[in-house]
Amino acid sequence: MRKQNNNIIKIMSLLTIFVISFLITSCNNKTETNIDKNVEEEFDESIFIVNIPELDALHEYVFLLWHDAYPNKNYELIQEVLPNLKTSISNLLQVELPEVLHSKKEEWNNEINKIDSNLKLLDIAVEQKDEESMLKGVEAFHNSYEKLVSIIRPKLPELENFHQEMYKIYHHYLPNENVNEIQKLIPILKTKVELLKQSKLSYKYKERQNKFNTAVNELELTIIELENSVNSNDIDVLKLNVEKLHTAYQKVEHTFE
Repeated sequence: MRKQNNNIIKIMSLLTIFVISFLITSCNNKTETNIDKNVEEEFDESIFIVNIPELDALHEYVFLLWHDAYPNKNYELIQEVLPNLKTSISNLLQVELPEVLHSKKEEWNNEINKIDSNLKLLDIAVEQKDEESMLKGVEAFHNSYEKLVSIIRPKLPELENFHQEMYKIYHHYLPNENVNEIQKLIPILKTKVELLKQSKLSYKYKERQNKFNTAVNELELTIIELENSVNSNDIDVLKLNVEKLHTAYQKVEHTFE
């Protein structure tokens, strides 16, 4: 009887040890899973995105220049905005980039000097009432501003590459009705949009991937329409389709806003 009791005790002890081991293992696995999940949920790439108030303040005036004064050749507006540009650039020249962007400091300083030089040239053009130089000055100033923004808030490289080609069409070739140059860029746009279709958005924007993909597909369709209008030699239809291209690009860009 005593032997039988001893056997029962041994069996119970073994079962107890097994149950305890199982529970410990389960808790560890659960803890690891929760830790991994929490790390993923709490990770936020925005900590690497730096906001510079002085640059944000400049945006209001750049917007007026680029989307109103430049396309409408509103030289009075350029003159009106100029004092605000001077104040903003004066403030920007005093900005020190945070340490997280130490690798960007040289690039930033170069672009700050460029935008300052472009502002001085724009100021001279306004003083001399040289309208052609005023428009060129606005374009150069806008380009410098966009480069400054891209340094601290880089977007998708493939999108920026596409923009560089579209920019030539929208701001140079179309205004001059240079159909041949637009035609030459069509194959390049197709290649660029193909790279966009293969792009995978970063963790911060992963929930917008489907929206991004849809917008890129729509952008691709506008390239096909543009190609057809180039071949038709109808300048009015061409202008319409370039606008469609530009609008579709902006829709892709807005994915990140």
